[in-house]
Amino acid sequence: RRVHGMQQTGTLAVLVALVSIHALLLTHHPRTTLDFLASLPDPSGHSALEYLFREWLANQHNFYGSFERRVTTLALTKLLVLLLTSPPEDVHGLTSLIVQGDLLVSKSDRGGVQTRSKCKPDKYSLIPLPVKVTQLLIQEYHSLTDKEEVFPTDITDSDDEGSSSDDDNDVKVDEFFNGVALDDFDDIDPDLQSDPLFSLDMKQHLIQLFQHIKTLSHFQQLFQHLNENDRHFLESV
Repeated sequence: RRVHGMQQTGTLAVLVALVSIHALLLTHHPRTTLDFLASLPDPSGHSALEYLFREWLANQHNFYGSFERRVTTLALTKLLVLLLTSPPEDVHGLTSLIVQGDLLVSKSDRGGVQTRSKCKPDKYSLIPLPVKVTQLLIQEYHSLTDKEEVFPTDITDSDDEGSSSDDDNDVKVDEFFNGVALDDFDDIDPDLQSDPLFSLDMKQHLIQLFQHIKTLSHFQQLFQHLNENDRHFLESV
């Protein structure tokens, strides 16, 4: 029913809510969640699992909210390891599922401004799902690194008078990057707040993930599909 509602409305808010629910389930019960979604058809008769992941991965970069970004990112780390360590039939063919990749820009579009009458639908490359997941996780790592560089967390106040202003700035910084302040976690169910997700150092977790997947047997197959920048990054980690 939720998947059907998302297809009908197509709004980002509905998508974020839907994905966040399944991402939390995927984090704690990855195989059970995949099995459940694979057993459900979407309104067009295809797998709800495939529909969910195509929409999720195509829009992950637009997700807002500290909780939503963290839970979806962590779920993708769990998914990537599962995909690289499982036979394709055990993950319902997700390893070979083709999803939306990078935006393709034709030579005629470069440096020019199209009029409305000449606007064409955006075209994207098509890539395997594990490659897309890896790209998104690398992008998330860079985003976290940029946030630290622009707004370092080790700056100390020189006097007490500036503390209130600095506290306000901390909230604004988080809102700028994630769409919601971390204090908004207070509104989340107390049982969820006890989840290690809320205290996890996501940047360090991503580093450990990248180091781990390089030891897996299927990594080289994944590696060859990545672009040059992503390959260089993983080699440097």
